[in-house]
Amino acid sequence: MRRSFVGLLALLVANSSAHAAVETATARAPIVTTPATSTQIPLQEELLAQIDSKISAFKTRLRERTLSIHKLQQIPEQGPLYAWQTNDESAGQRRELALRMAALSLKEGLKELDALENRRLEAQAELEWLKIQAEEIDPANAGSDLNAVVRPFRCRVLPVVASSEQKPEVLQGFGRQKDSGTGLVWNSLGWWLSAIGTEVRACDSGRVVFVGEISGRGRVVMLDHGSGHLTVYANLDAQSARNLQRGSRVEAGASLGRSVDRLYFEYRSKGIATDPREALRPELVEQISL
Repeated sequence: MRRSFVGLLALLVANSSAHAAVETATARAPIVTTPATSTQIPLQEELLAQIDSKISAFKTRLRERTLSIHKLQQIPEQGPLYAWQTNDESAGQRRELALRMAALSLKEGLKELDALENRRLEAQAELEWLKIQAEEIDPANAGSDLNAVVRPFRCRVLPVVASSEQKPEVLQGFGRQKDSGTGLVWNSLGWWLSAIGTEVRACDSGRVVFVGEISGRGRVVMLDHGSGHLTVYANLDAQSARNLQRGSRVEAGASLGRSVDRLYFEYRSKGIATDPREALRPELVEQISL
């Protein structure tokens, strides 16, 4: 059965409606500032499930966009299947325009998916912060370092190994970002560091509060350093941190595994994402190419 040029464009236009869906999906839930209760943690877990569902649905829409591009590119060896396969020059131009529009739509979709996966990582960090708060108000934990007076936090080592020959480079910084190709704007909550296959280290001693897989971010480790300070290490390879579990203690510089192609590093203070530079000593900042 022949697919018309108009039909394929209609499919692409329908798929482009995902943009609005992602804007809704990535809308920030209010940061919880009240003490954690027995109801807040299940609500946050429900939010995680909703984001996972939206990520799955959005990936399906992206696959449909990709299929549409493949169909636009198909040219049978014999017989004109599409209008642009005639000698009509304007028809060929329409085909090229449609392909460019479809490619741009796919690129935008991938950026939107990345934003949604960022929100998934953020929601997981918020959940772990709620759990930490719940432990703080648990009478059984009275007197623990979690209840200590808030202290300044400074990493003792970089999360990736630096050398005099090659400094780790910040590929994407903290704060507002804009893609020059699509114009999409998003808020980066951490650093993406160049670290191809590099060993990833705990920047300071702490307790593991999360270790596992997160869509689009590979294997993730989250460390609680006490007094409301949390660090996040994402995009680790599948074999990383297999010997760690929630509650495990790690020392500063302890290996967490290896990065896949780059490392995502995030620092949170009292549940709020903060510029990672705030967590690094001046001598460590000098070892990074910003």
